[in-house]
This record gives sequence, C-alpha cells and structure tokens, in this order.
Amino acid sequence: MKKPLYLKLVSSLKSHIQKNMHKGQKLLGEREIAERFNVSRYTVRQALDELEKTGYIYKVHGKGTFVSEKSVPTALNEVYSFTEQMKSLGKVPETNLLEFKVFNSDKRLSSKLKINLGNKVIRLKFLRKADQVPMMIEKTYLPFAKFSTLTLNDLENNSLYSVMSKTFHQSIHLVSESIRACLISNQDADLLSVEHHSPCLEVNRTSYNKLQEPIEYTFCIARSDQFVYNYKYIHHDKK
Repeated sequence: MKKPLYLKLVSSLKSHIQKNMHKGQKLLGEREIAERFNVSRYTVRQALDELEKTGYIYKVHGKGTFVSEKSVPTALNEVYSFTEQMKSLGKVPETNLLEFKVFNSDKRLSSKLKINLGNKVIRLKFLRKADQVPMMIEKTYLPFAKFSTLTLNDLENNSLYSVMSKTFHQSIHLVSESIRACLISNQDADLLSVEHHSPCLEVNRTSYNKLQEPIEYTFCIARSDQFVYNYKYIHHDKK
C-alpha cells in the first residue's frame, strides 16, 4: 500500500527537527513548509496535526508552531528502556536508585510474578531523569529466586535490563502493559518536582522470558507533561 503523502511529510519534518532544530524553536509557517517540500497547504496541516498529536510540536494561538520542549514520544510495542530511549532523543539519561529491598511477597505480587505467597521479592525504586529533569518514578519487583545474587554494584553503571540479560540470562520476550491517567500523590509529586495532585500516567508492566515466566513487574508514575505514548498496530482484514 502506498504511503500517504502527509505521512511522508511527517517523516521528513521529524528528521529536520531532530537534525536541525532545538526545543522551543519556531517552525516555518504552513506556506513556507509547503514550498520547501513541494506539497499542498492541506498536506502540511495534516502532517502538523500528526506531529502535534505525537508530541513533536505544540501550537500557540497567534504565535505559531514550536518544537516541543516537554513531550517525549515513546512506542509501547517495543521493549522499553528509559536509558536507550533518552539517548536516542539526544537527552542525557540519569537514574537514581532510591531503594533496594528484599521482602516476602504479598498476595498481589505473588499473583503478578506467579510465585507462592511469601516467597522473596526484590524491590527496586528508581527516579529517572533526562537532562537533569525528573521524568518518572519506577517501582520494580523481581522474583528473588531468579535474581538472588543481584547487588547494588550490578546496577551502578548498567541498566537493569542489561544486567537481567547479561548476568542472569533472563531476556524479555513478551511485555504486558496497561496505562491510565490519574493524579499524582504528594510524595511522588515532590520527587518529580511538580505540583501536588498534578495529572500523571500510571503504567503497570509485566515482562516475561522466553518460557512465558514473569521476570519483572513494574509500577511506574510518569509526568504527563513529559510523555506522549504512541502505539502502532497492524490491521489484518478478515478473509
């Protein structure tokens, strides 16, 4: 199927923004974009609408269209690594490990990780930043039986997923994720440097290895002014 012209323009504008522009910089007007890329004004409007929906740009009434200062586009159908995602966007990622604890699982965690009630679980709490701006709080739970020798030193200069794969030979093959909008708690708001009861995105993610065994459950609070989540899917017509 031939790719719609406006989507080709979206790709061209994304490439131009990433290579030549900076946060907060004003884009050319519709007429200038139409002339530069040899397309109609209608095609330009379609492309700009798509870029705004996915967080690459924002519009200010009476002033123009600007490169987004806040939104970080993220694909949900890819195994998510905060570190790699920020690097791909030209940002400097930073992860602060706030908690490393081993405790006995309760009913909820036992269900999420498919372990017996009371089995040991490792809890990790991370504060994720990009360009020194707090972005999200992650609480990750790992079945102790699979990661019993995990230490703070392992996580000092390596991403969690890298350690899981290289040290423990537990690679992620399937991710189940749910997202809902909610209001941030006062404690999390302070950590993320936002107003109390600000809107946020709550993400629940369970990751499975190639044997379909849960190897991670993560509860994440992400600033809604910093993230735009995108999802791609393929539609198969029924014969």
